[in-house]
Amino acid sequence: MVLSNAERQARYRKRLKERASHKALGERAREVACTAVQVIWDHWTRENVAFPEDFESVEDFRSSLAASEDAQWNLVALSRDSVEHDVAELSEEELAALRLVVEIDDALRLKGSE
Repeated sequence: MVLSNAERQARYRKRLKERASHKALGERAREVACTAVQVIWDHWTRENVAFPEDFESVEDFRSSLAASEDAQWNLVALSRDSVEHDVAELSEEELAALRLVVEIDDALRLKGSE
């Protein structure tokens, strides 16, 4: 099925509106989390951090974070730590992805909304 330019543009605008709506916030937050997990995994494997040896894949790493009840072993804590301490080893795109996790956490904790 071939779409006209107007139809493609209409679909694109519709998708933009859907993504911008509050109904898509959960999905967008999950995307941000998945990106951050990948960033941390990539950084650790690039820097030869010992943790990746404990996991066979990024999926194992993600599962470990999801199952953890340790306050230091969760995505938010690892993202905050990476943003504060690993700035030199991370690209701007990687830092931006991790900062999004921190910003979402701060927003949910009502930090900065006083």
